[in-house]
Amino acid sequence: MSNIMPLDEFKDALAKKALSRRDVTRTLAGLGVATVTMPLLPQANAAEDGWLNLFTWNGYELPELHPAFTEKYGREPDSSFYADNDEALEKIRAGYDADIICPSGSTVIRWIHAGLVEPIDVSRLTHWPDMFPQLQNIRGTTDDDGNHYYTPWSWGNSSIVFRTDLAPEYAGQENHTWKILWDPKYANRVAMRDNWAGTTIPAGLIAGVEDPFAMTDDEIDQVRVLLQEQRELNRFYWSSEVEAQAAMATGEIVAMYAWNSAYATLKAEGVPVEYMVPKEGLLTWVDGHVLTNRYVGTEEQRYDYLDATLAPEPGVFMIEKYAYGASNKKSYAMADPEVIATLGMEDPEAILSGSLWFQTVPPDIQRKLVNLHDDVLAGM
Repeated sequence: MSNIMPLDEFKDALAKKALSRRDVTRTLAGLGVATVTMPLLPQANAAEDGWLNLFTWNGYELPELHPAFTEKYGREPDSSFYADNDEALEKIRAGYDADIICPSGSTVIRWIHAGLVEPIDVSRLTHWPDMFPQLQNIRGTTDDDGNHYYTPWSWGNSSIVFRTDLAPEYAGQENHTWKILWDPKYANRVAMRDNWAGTTIPAGLIAGVEDPFAMTDDEIDQVRVLLQEQRELNRFYWSSEVEAQAAMATGEIVAMYAWNSAYATLKAEGVPVEYMVPKEGLLTWVDGHVLTNRYVGTEEQRYDYLDATLAPEPGVFMIEKYAYGASNKKSYAMADPEVIATLGMEDPEAILSGSLWFQTVPPDIQRKLVNLHDDVLAGM
């Protein structure tokens, strides 16, 4: 499968809200729409008039996600975009100036160690008390003195969506397991994600390793065997979640590695699917904001923006439009109950409490896992 979907398919999927922001970013880049270097001129203007500049994921700059800020200042923050966490970190490390970055929670420790961010005074955030405590204290986002460096914003899961009519024995949370992707009964009818973390981490969970984000060489060898076995059952490794969803809708595949958005889209289309909470661990990611120690805008603008994003209304937009979870507890009572039910988020606190959070993988181990993933896909 191509990594970039055709323009007409992209427009159709975007209209149906069937794209994750990762798909949007990847496709825009493939169509020649620059998302990283394009906004350099607006940033220069921002530096001249002391105006807030965001460096974020495409789609996270929308005015619906910070309405109180726009209402106060009468204009939008300047925004520039990156395609992945590593790119964002390297850009700032190389001297690119921005006030606020939106990294994934698992990478915040790298920003702290690089000396690029400053503590956030959460007492200045009126909505901070409404945040889920599981998100306020993610490992690697505070220091030994209790300083916070991160305001969690949106979250979601990486798990398995499967057809309950085609694999009924896996229905019901007591039967949820990553092992469905290794089930010989469904040979050539399952799909893994074409991403090193999307293959090696689930395999590590199946192998029962002590810490799937810090595997030993012996554990990596166990993962290699498991992924070689799974490869023989795998119909394809997907890079476009939309294409994989289409294969599931037609019954070409029975189960796939997926985010919440795939489950929500398929269920809304009437496909009989269930989203797993695997007994080996439900993988959860979170996106949020850090404050750089370089100022383009003012301190007041920075804190007003952070507080505006944490309000319940942006959380409702995140839930209803992006199929992501919100960090503000109040958002769930305000969101469409049907959407909440479709996403399986009736009890978000229970989901967060039972989650296995993505963590930063040490660079030397990550290199080994990336090489392992590439080797398996190459048939080695």
